[in-house]
This record gives sequence, C-alpha cells and structure tokens, in this order.
Amino acid sequence: MRGLRIVIAGTVFAAMALATPQVLAAVTAGPALVADPAAMVDPFIGTAGGFNMFPGPDMPFGMIQWSPESNNRHDGGGYDHNDGNFRGFALTHMSGPGCPGYGDIPILPITGGKPSGDPGTLLMPINHSQEQASPGYYSVMHGSGAQIRTELTSTMRTGSARLTYPSGSQASLLIKLLDSQTGVSAASATVNSTTEVSGSASSGAFCGSVDRYTVFFDIMFDHAITSSSIISVPGQQVSPNSVFVSFGNTTSVQARIGISFVSVANARGNLAAENNSFNFDGVRSASRAAWTTMLNKIQINGGTTSQQRLFYTALYHSLLHPNVVSDSNGQYMGFDGAAKTLSSGQQAQYGTYSGWDIYRTQAQLSALLAPQQMSDSATSMLNDAAQGVGLPKWATVGGESYVMVGDPGTAIIADYFAFGARNFNTSQALSVMRNEANNQTNIRPGLNLEKQFGYIPEDATNQGCCNFNGSVGTLLEYNIADMALSRYAAAMGDTATAGAMATRAQNWRNILNPANKFLSPKRTNGTFINVNPTDFGPGFVEGTAAQYRFLVPFNQHGLAMALGGNAATNSLLDHFLSAVDPNADDTAAMHNEVDIGMQYFYDWTGQPAKTQEAAHRVRMMFHDNPDTMGDNDDLGAMSASIVWQYLGMYPVTPGTGDLIFSSPVFPTAIVHLANGNSITINAPGASESNFFIQSQNINGSPSTRLFLPASMLTSGATIDDVMGSSPSSWGTGANDAPPSYDGGVTQPPPGNNNLALNRPATSGSATCNSNETAAKAVNGSVSGGLTDKWCSSGTPRTLTVDLGSSMALTSFIVRHAGAGGESASLNTKDYDLQVSNDGSTFTTVGQVRGNTANVTTTQVSASGRFVRLNVITPAQTTDTHARIYEFEAYGNGGGGGGGGGGNLALNRPATGSTPCNSTETPDKAVNGSVSGGTSDKFCSLDSPAFLQVDLGSSKKLTHVTIRHAGAGGELTEWDTMDFDLQVSTDGSNFTTVAQVRGNTSDVTDTAVNATGRFVRVNVITPTSSGDGATRIYELEVFG
Repeated sequence: MRGLRIVIAGTVFAAMALATPQVLAAVTAGPALVADPAAMVDPFIGTAGGFNMFPGPDMPFGMIQWSPESNNRHDGGGYDHNDGNFRGFALTHMSGPGCPGYGDIPILPITGGKPSGDPGTLLMPINHSQEQASPGYYSVMHGSGAQIRTELTSTMRTGSARLTYPSGSQASLLIKLLDSQTGVSAASATVNSTTEVSGSASSGAFCGSVDRYTVFFDIMFDHAITSSSIISVPGQQVSPNSVFVSFGNTTSVQARIGISFVSVANARGNLAAENNSFNFDGVRSASRAAWTTMLNKIQINGGTTSQQRLFYTALYHSLLHPNVVSDSNGQYMGFDGAAKTLSSGQQAQYGTYSGWDIYRTQAQLSALLAPQQMSDSATSMLNDAAQGVGLPKWATVGGESYVMVGDPGTAIIADYFAFGARNFNTSQALSVMRNEANNQTNIRPGLNLEKQFGYIPEDATNQGCCNFNGSVGTLLEYNIADMALSRYAAAMGDTATAGAMATRAQNWRNILNPANKFLSPKRTNGTFINVNPTDFGPGFVEGTAAQYRFLVPFNQHGLAMALGGNAATNSLLDHFLSAVDPNADDTAAMHNEVDIGMQYFYDWTGQPAKTQEAAHRVRMMFHDNPDTMGDNDDLGAMSASIVWQYLGMYPVTPGTGDLIFSSPVFPTAIVHLANGNSITINAPGASESNFFIQSQNINGSPSTRLFLPASMLTSGATIDDVMGSSPSSWGTGANDAPPSYDGGVTQPPPGNNNLALNRPATSGSATCNSNETAAKAVNGSVSGGLTDKWCSSGTPRTLTVDLGSSMALTSFIVRHAGAGGESASLNTKDYDLQVSNDGSTFTTVGQVRGNTANVTTTQVSASGRFVRLNVITPAQTTDTHARIYEFEAYGNGGGGGGGGGGNLALNRPATGSTPCNSTETPDKAVNGSVSGGTSDKFCSLDSPAFLQVDLGSSKKLTHVTIRHAGAGGELTEWDTMDFDLQVSTDGSNFTTVAQVRGNTSDVTDTAVNATGRFVRVNVITPTSSGDGATRIYELEVFG
C-alpha cells in the first residue's frame, strides 16, 4: 500500500559495452560468515517517516508486539522515531501498513498517584538517546525529570516487562483501554487480586472496513498492588477508560502479560504455558535464540557493515507476519465470530495478511525459510475461506477488510507451495482457489465483467460489496492470480484448470492500447480511455499508466512482443528505469509494490547487464537508519524485496519457484533449506563497483541461464559468479531468458511464417498411441485436448518435419506439455534442434538444456529441407515420454530455392473492397507484419467486404491463416466473425472452399483442399460487436 513519495535520483542508462566473459576462476576463501546475525538487526530502521515499523520485541510470526506508541502514532507500527512523546507500550502492532490498525491497550509506567482528567490522553516524554532495541528486546528511559526505565521482551503469546522507577517515587502503571489506533467499541477490566489485572478492548475498522476483534489480556505483577482504580470518564460512550495501579515506594517491578483473541481465560492460559515465572532475562535469552535460529537460515559474509545490517534487518522485518492468532490450547476466534479449534495436524492458526503486497516477495521468502509455519498459514487461509469470506485479501485478526484489489490469497498459497510449504490440504486449496477464480465473490467483484468483456470496463456498474477500484489494476491482478492458479493446478495434475487459467491470464492483451502501448482503461463499448504516462487514473491503483505498463510478471516475452519487440521494449525500459523514485511519475516507483521487481524485465529482453545495473541502483535507495525506505513496509513485502535483491535472485513470477538473477551483493550467501540442503551463492569480488556478472557456474558446470530452476529449491545448488565492473555478454543468448508463461499463445516471430505447419512429419520411434502422432505436432493447434500432441517413449525420441525444399531458418518454437495443459513437470528438459538437406545426415544448430518453460523459442542461422527435434531428457522428472504439442520452424523460406511450405501470399499483389483510408490498403495484409501499428492492416467499411491475393500461378492449397484485429493489438471483438474462403483460377469465377462462422479468435487457421491462383476472403459479418469495419492484419496462404 502506498503512502508518501520520496525523491531519489537515479542515473540514465549509459550505453553498455559488452566485455568478453571471463573464465570462471576457482572460488577462494573469503571473510568469515557473520557469527551473530541478530546483532546486526536494528529494529529502528524504518521507524521514521512514513514507513510505519515498530521497534519493540516480537517473536517470529508472534502474536504479541509490545512496543511504544508515539503521540504522532504511525499507522500500524504506532511509533515515530522523531516524536518526543509517547502514549504507552501497546500490545499489538503491524509492520508498515498503509492504514491505522492495532496499537491496542497501551500500558504506561508512571510515577505518583492516579492521574486526573482523561488518563487515556496522558503522554510522557521519551528519551530516544537512551533507547535500545534488538531482536526480542527493547529498553528506553522515559518521563520528566527523574526517568523510568522500561525493558520489554516477549514469547509467542506473552510479554515480560522490567520496570525501574526513580528512587523515592511512587511506582505506578496505567493500562489504557480506549487508546487503540482505530478506537475502541467496548472494554472491560477487573482487578482480580493484589497481583493480577485482566480485561479486554474491542477494536477493528482497519482502513474503514467492518473487521472487528477483541484483545483479552491478563497481567501479573511480582509486587503487590497497594492501590488501584478502574477509571471511567464522564461523557465517554465506552467505559471503562483505563486501569490505574500503584505498587507504593519501590524501584523495581516486573510484569508478565498474556493476550488472547478468544478470552481472558485463554490469555491466562498462555501465560501459564509460556511465561509462568518472573524471569525476564530467561525470556529475553529465549527470544534472542529463536531469532538467531531463524536469521541464521541465511548466512552471509563480506559486504559493508551497513549492508550486513540492512540485510539482516530486512530479513527480520520479513518474518514478523503473518501472526499466530491461536492460543496455547489450540483455540482461536474465527472470521465468523465463533471460537474454533485447530485442524488436525495444524500447529497454529495465523492471521493479518497484507495480501496485495506480500504475494510478490514475502510469501515466497517466508515459505522458503519457515515451511512448516507457512504450511499452517495456508491451512489458516483455508479455514478463513470456510468461514464464508474467501481467501484473505487484506485481513486483520478481526476479519476481511477488502482493502486493495485482486485475488492475492490465491497467489499466496501458490507461492507457499512453489517455495516448499506443502504440509496442508493441497486438494482443498485447489478447490477453494478454483471456486474463487470462477465464481464472483467480494474477493473478485469484477470477475463477471471480465468474463463478459474479456476485460473490466472502467465505466461498468460496480459489482459486489467492494469496488474493483481501478479497472486496469484490478484486471492485471486477476491475471496474476489466474497464472498463479494455473501453475499450482499444473503441479496438482489438474491440466484443465491449468490451461484455462493460463489462457485467461492473457486478458491483459485486451487492454493494451495499440495507439500508445499502455495498458489502458476501456469502456463497455470497447473504446479506450486515453491516458498519459503520468496519469494515476482512471483505471490505476497506487500507480500511473507508465508504472503499470510492464505489470505482466508472468509473460514478459509476450508483453515485449506486443510492445514492438525486444529492442522497442528495451528503449521503453531505459527511460522507465532511468530513475527509481523520481518526482516525475513516468519512471519507476520502486518504493511501492506495483513496480518492485521491474528491474528484472531486461532478463527477458536480452540485456541482463541492465538488470544488474538497475538492481544495483534500486539497492542504493535503502539505508540503515530510521528514515530508510520510500514508503510502507507493508508487512514485510518491501523488506523481503531487499533480501531477494541482496541475494541477487528474485521471485518475479508469482506462483512459480523461478528465481530470476540480477547480481549478488555479498561474496558468499548460504540459504539453508528445511530438508538440509542449501543454496550457496559465491561471488568473490562483489562490491558496490563490481556488480556485473561476467560468467557463472551452477553445480560446477558453466551456465548462462538467467534463472535458478525451481527444482533447486529442493535439491539445493552452488552458484559461482565471476564479478566485474563492466557489463558482459553473459546471459544474452537466445536460450538464456527465464521462463515466460503465455498460456500456449506465444506469438511467432514478427514477419515470419511457420514453415512446418501441416508439413509431413515422422516419429523416430513408436508413438505412445495411435492418437498422438507426429502430425499432431505440426497441425497448428495446442487446444485439442491432451492427445493434440506427438508423444513417444521409445528411442530415438526424434520428430522430423519435411519442409518440402531447402529453407532459410531463423528460429524454432517448441510448445511443450505445459502449453497443452499438462503439468509443467513434463516439459521437455534437454533437446537438440537439427537440420538436414537429405533427411539422413543432420547437423545440430541449436541446443536447449535445463528448460522448464511451457514454450521455448530458439534463434538459429541455418538452412535445410528437413528439421528435427532430438529429445535428450524428455521431462523435469524421471518420466520417459516425450510430449510435444507443436514444433514450429520459422524463416524467410527459399534457402535453396522453391519456397515450398512458406506463405504463398507473402508480398503478392493484393486487391480488395474500398479501404477505410489510404494507409490501410490490401497490400498491408500480405506484407508479413502485424507489428507496424494499427494501420498495418487492410480495413474496409464496404458490405460485403473482400480481400483477394494473386499467387502468380495455380497452386495446390492446404490451409489459410488469417490474423484479425486482435492479432494486431486492437479489440478482440473486432476480430472477423463470419467469412468465406474462396479460390479461383481466373480471378473472376470463385468457388467457396471453406466457411468460418462465429469466430472470436485473433488468429484463425482453416484447412482447405483446393487448387487456384487467386484466393479471396469474402467477409460476411466483420465483427462480433456490431462495428462495420473489416480489419485483416495478415492473410497467409499455404500449400
């Protein structure tokens, strides 16, 4: 969530000269690993400005956060390092939200008798020069004149305080019941004995929502209470206001407090279970030990002290949420307001999810380091969904607030699973996620509109309880959730859901305005609302049009192609990332979630050195002081982003285990996995000037791939990087880009044609069955079900296609199992691409190793009549079946004369009905391009309209491909709906050889069996929307 903005100037990308990659040297011993990571944590980082963090003690994912509440209380964190007064030490906090919340029951040690007036407004000076904080401990001097020293520590559900009062003063304490950040609707208090006080406060309304909760407390003292008073203030609607207790003239008092969201009895039970004696130092030591264990899951060496401090503090802040909300007896308060008990096998119930934020970075990191806790978190989310509100979106302990947009709960569970937290009911999760994706609820209030239009119209009537709050932002978040669900469903073996969700995730294409290349709001009538780069609306959520342009974090290749190709996209990225937090809103806002991770986009567009340079500049935004960050931490989302960036690998694509490379900060970093394996990153020489990777080994073998495969999150890996001060060519190869998930609709190279389409194909060994033949891999389809593929388990596993004559070849596209809706674990891992002129002697022209993507594109420079796919390792697993849904060969044709199998209509004379204007003429439909803008087409308003091409001589024809409006970036509802395909030998007398009715696809491929010189498209119904214009971007004829 977004608060204030800051200005941190960046540098404009300079032209990057590519250095020759260095030979990887043996890794030499570096500095010792950090011995005490907890000592490097500074909880004061991020406690000034609008970052909203808190310095008080907490356990990893703990229920209680006993921390000072400043007078100028910051949202959620409650503390302002620059404020000289405070209200007390409240029991509950959030780390960096964008709205007020929690800050319940501030407890203020004071001297003297009962205060007069309204005790709830009492403030006390705080001495920041006498303030200390470390994991599990907080201490401060406060008060006027002779000061009180308060020390705090905590267990999971309880806290301990050690209070030192000035000599000769009356030691007292005030428990404020009505001073929660969002107010209190009910309160209670009882002085149970001379050493015990209990009570409650009910609050909620996070960000103005309807969530409600009650915090119950039970506090025990080691000194007898000599006087007490339960205070009510006349005129206040809620009572009591506070509790005053005094211990007489003593200098030292210890207190133990337990909390619960169920009952006072449970709060008392938590004390008995976790903190049953006045042993402050013992509790402090145990808390410190718990943090040391957690922080040591990532060990580092080298770097500067500042970098080490910032890294471990960010890791600390990443592991504060979600919070345990169940008591030591297993009870918790459900979202339906009824007390519940933990599910079988569940160790704890969790709550407080900043969903829109944490699915991008924090969910992955917490699952990797704490898989059991996050498995329980997934179970907790399913419990919440069962109580009638859906998976948490932005939920407090009191219920769902519906803050922000999208369906982040789906992505969070998919993230948990991908990063190793799998000890939950995975089939139940799939069912809940599918239901949320297919049936409109208050979690996805714009879902029915997306189903109806293929996008969410900005001018549509609001749906459900909760405004979808920005049509562009909402649709893109739905797309992200759909792709996360697709990957999760694929892992579960649900290929139907995997395919359907991967396809729907591509609805971002429907809002890409071809006129300005921005993802833009559209109206119900299909027209775009024009936006400028710096516009925050309409349509956007906490970002501008420029900052939303690249928010397709699962299909970067597809987006780059839609933006005009890698070169055009790199030019846009160069400007966008020229500054990382500027005044202007047409560049990156790396302090907010919309843009975090965008610096990795270059890894998909062939310029990884620019990713490394941009990532370095983003890291320089953050400093190890209270005023460190650009905006809210959002419950660890920004902190986790820092951790990933310092490691030099980043979870860009939600729902997958792909970690995308930039470059590491530390000479050594070791991530210890729960199964005993580890990921070790060695980068000797890494520094603030040496942040470019020159070469890399993974597990001892040279690698140029720009991502760590998900399998290594289990097996572990050793990554050895050679670093340098200049960009290199490492990672720039055609096969080096990370996976891009396009739902099986990867667009072919602009201006080229699939030379293998419907050509004769043979299998080198027996096919799996009679329905999965070689011909299925060249039929132009991946959507015909699970048998719409070539499958072979014999040897050799080769697929050979006869192009008819020698062809000049530029690239191959292979669509693997995942593109057809099967599990991505069945995608071909290793294979060679080969060519031959005689069908007997083949030459290898391309090699792909370690592939995990559904669709791969490999650039080649070769010629030949025969092309062969030689499968070496058929799957990510031990499965021995090769599964290829489509094998496509692209080039210019005519490598050895003939041109058989190519587009017969390419650049041939074309005529048609009256064009819409002088720039949208018939020749535009046979120029081999769909990427030249919205005028790169044939357009006609005649009814009927027609488009005709002269092939030059009579040809045997096998199929006709038409690329309609959507293929050129226009509205899909403008795709040609009804048309006939006709042929003629004389250009006058035409015969209809095929009819297409009710089309809604951007690209149609229609089989024909005919002979003719002239081919004509006779348009009957130009669009499905009622628009009268025929729009054809490309007419391709094959035979």
